[in-house]
Amino acid sequence: MSIMAFWNNEEVAYNTLKISAHDRSFYFADAIYEVIRVYQGQAWLLDEHLARLKNSLQIVRIEVSIGNVKEQVLQNIIKNEITDGYTYVQISRGAAPRSHGFPHGITPNIYIYIAKILKLIHLDYLEHQESKQLPKLT
Repeated sequence: MSIMAFWNNEEVAYNTLKISAHDRSFYFADAIYEVIRVYQGQAWLLDEHLARLKNSLQIVRIEVSIGNVKEQVLQNIIKNEITDGYTYVQISRGAAPRSHGFPHGITPNIYIYIAKILKLIHLDYLEHQESKQLPKLT
């Protein structure tokens, strides 16, 4: 199953998504993002994360409505069948020719995607598993 994402309110396959190289997040990191932990299929502290996102957008003067973001985060969790993972919400000022000043009249880009948690096993543990000796944790 291909991971689905949201790009500017449209559902798209994550592996086919194309983002302009002129997006200011690429040139200047001119964006705000939130990472929301997903536990047992639930977005943890979602309202608090969205309040912080809204506040951060105001501070850097990215003017955008985030009205659909909550619904899209919840849809993303369900559609991708994620029980343990992270939802990423990134909002950039938008795409514009490279210029250090804030351009006027461009539309912010909203990107929402999700990733499963990769459970990594410490390599020392794997090496010692064969001999049944537990490694010393340092």
